[in-house]
Amino acid sequence: MTAIRLFIVSKFVLLLLLFSMNGFGQNPTIKGTVVDANTGSTLAFVNIFINQNTFAGTTDIDGKFELKTGQQINSIRFSYVGFETLDLVDPVFSKEMLIKLQPKEMLLNGDSIYPVVNPAYRIIQNLIDNRDLNDPEKLNSFAYTAYDKMVMTIDTSRAITIDSIRIDSTSSRPRFKVNLSEKDLFILETIAEHSFKAPDKRHEKVLATKVTGLKDPIFTFLVSQALSFDFYNDTLLIAGKKFICPVNSRYIHNYLFNLENQIATENNDTIFTISFRPLANNNFNGLQGVLTIHSDNWAIKNVIAQPSRVEKGFSIRIQQHYEKIDSIHWFPVQLNTDIILNPAQPASGNKNYPIVGFGKRYLLDISINDVTENQKYSDHVLEVNPDSLEKSGEIWKHLRADTLGLSGKGTYQIQDSVGNVLNPDQKTKTFETLVTGKIPSKFVDFEIDKFIRINSYEGFYGGFGFHTNDRISGTFKLGGFWGYGIKDESMKFGSDLSVSIHKSTQSVLRLAYKQDVIESGSSFFLGQNEFIWKEENFRLFFISQMDFTKSIDFTYGFKAPKHFQWEIGLNRQDKKSFYGYYFQPTNDTSLRTNAYRFSEIRLVMCFAFQEKYFQTNSNLVSSETNYPIIWFTYVHGTAKYSGLEQSYNKYELMVKKTFNTNYFGSLKVHLQAGFIGSSIPATNLFFAPASYRNIGLYAASSFTTMRMNEFLSDRYVSMFLTHDFGKLIYRKGRFQPEMALALNIGYGALRNKEFHNGLNFNTLNNGFYESGLLINNLLRLPALKLGVGTFYRFGSYTYPQAAKNFGYKFTMQLSL
Repeated sequence: MTAIRLFIVSKFVLLLLLFSMNGFGQNPTIKGTVVDANTGSTLAFVNIFINQNTFAGTTDIDGKFELKTGQQINSIRFSYVGFETLDLVDPVFSKEMLIKLQPKEMLLNGDSIYPVVNPAYRIIQNLIDNRDLNDPEKLNSFAYTAYDKMVMTIDTSRAITIDSIRIDSTSSRPRFKVNLSEKDLFILETIAEHSFKAPDKRHEKVLATKVTGLKDPIFTFLVSQALSFDFYNDTLLIAGKKFICPVNSRYIHNYLFNLENQIATENNDTIFTISFRPLANNNFNGLQGVLTIHSDNWAIKNVIAQPSRVEKGFSIRIQQHYEKIDSIHWFPVQLNTDIILNPAQPASGNKNYPIVGFGKRYLLDISINDVTENQKYSDHVLEVNPDSLEKSGEIWKHLRADTLGLSGKGTYQIQDSVGNVLNPDQKTKTFETLVTGKIPSKFVDFEIDKFIRINSYEGFYGGFGFHTNDRISGTFKLGGFWGYGIKDESMKFGSDLSVSIHKSTQSVLRLAYKQDVIESGSSFFLGQNEFIWKEENFRLFFISQMDFTKSIDFTYGFKAPKHFQWEIGLNRQDKKSFYGYYFQPTNDTSLRTNAYRFSEIRLVMCFAFQEKYFQTNSNLVSSETNYPIIWFTYVHGTAKYSGLEQSYNKYELMVKKTFNTNYFGSLKVHLQAGFIGSSIPATNLFFAPASYRNIGLYAASSFTTMRMNEFLSDRYVSMFLTHDFGKLIYRKGRFQPEMALALNIGYGALRNKEFHNGLNFNTLNNGFYESGLLINNLLRLPALKLGVGTFYRFGSYTYPQAAKNFGYKFTMQLSL
């Protein structure tokens, strides 16, 4: 009986195995990941064919695939641009397949020979012709919720694994060692609501943020700017640099396109795979990569792109995947950004290891052409919920579109404690300081320009200055400063109180008193602060004439209507000149004086169309606008001196605009003009902005060969033109200087020159001209680009000695 039972059981098991094998052969599920065999990085959008010619699908944007088929599988083919095709014959299926593709040699810098009629150009032209139909930003409106994750880690293919983490908190430079196979260096996760309404209204609201060791939301802003969204624009902004997009009718013939593959779908449509790169000997900022185009509406389905030239120690690659959200519109559903940074050395030894970053954005709950509320949109394009860092796990459980993984969990557990020692928030504070000129602290923000300044009049000035922040009060702000100038041997101090009246219009009342020195004949425009790391403000180092001033100011500032910022003010200034100047409006020498009182009513305005803002914990940070920015100042005042009184009206206008071109670089235009209708002391007239030193630091928007206080005017017009070719002229290997040409022109006039005594000055009636050549980026430091330049003065005010008409400059630009 036992033998019979064993026989029956064995037959049953055999039949079950045969049935299972037959079922697996007929309807298997194939899962796995495709990676680069050399680097281990995942490969998105790899074409997969069953039995050589039956298209089964592609890997997703993360290199993963899961395929089901109703036929017996004899072979699987993996095909990908730039890699050797891999054929698996009679494959052995596993639970999770790992497919490794070998890169193949590709000529990226030389021209290739193609047929006279290249079919790829016809397909790209179809894509361009249908761009307005498929471009998400041509829609009336859209909204979505985004889950973003940015992971910074070490290239583990070359890293040394260490078993533990050790922190020496007693060291001035703490060291830590990480098991790189289990922990990432940094993770940022955000969940945000995005909305857009044509033509240009957009808003982003961060609901929740998780950052290892960081608590300042400005990092959210930095990462959001690094992630690209739309590949249909003529130019793409990648990591702060503009690139010419290949989907561009004007520049289609500056790119080489090649049809790599075409696949028929079940719906009788066709999917085209096209590689692209700039043609040889083109020196513009171009991209190279692969486009997957669907013949349904001739829309982009997938994108892989990276700069055609890799910057020293830095490279970036973007990937985008589009799906058809409804019956008409294609929309991006996942965006990846991969970054490789300068080598770091996280472990002991002589080897350096590259730091790589992986940014992923998953778009959820996408809504197209639904009516969105107007009140959502304002100049504040990014809003961070104050409690975004304290959000509970429920929102993450519901909206986290990607698994955190063991390494991610380990990173959160470790880096939050490491952050207390290494204080990575200090890095974001450093960035915010460079942008705003303020050092944020717990209850006060310290102002850099009140700590130290150096100029020809004061010599070295040292002191401190601060303002309270929102942690004390969001309504009231109290500030003060104190300092001392070594050369002029004078103490400066002041204080101010401001009250926020209406937050959405930024309405603020301010009362201030100060005793300080002010540059003689200087201009005032709203929002033009004296932060030293602004290239225009390098001119402050050269100031040689300043007036000691006691002033009381009462101002009301506000924004209304949109894009306009205003300030209305009353002020009184008591000024004294200590550099030999005196004002004598009549022949009566008893009226000669160097002390004046100015009482003024001031109206100032700034118009910046489409200027946007980001609110940090303590500051409002402005982003750039592509439109001209216009400043205007009107002053009605009274000047009192030696018992006399003179009323006057003062007008000043300034316009700035940068014109960006793809093949010729960028042209910066700075126009400025002023007019005063009465004769008043020189302290409140206009000295032309000069910055001459025989060899000195270059200051933009100033006359670099003009001596300090050389020209005095009561009416003037100036133009500063700088055309920056960037790296378009010369770019070979690591040596990539950035060339720029400059032309500066100034005209002016002055009535009653004889009223102004004790000064050696001229007027600008005949016009002042100078031109120059700048060669930037000759030496690149971690945060600075250094270069040289020379300017020549020509026209009516040239010196007989040719050497005196030259000015030689060092250039210094921030490089973040």
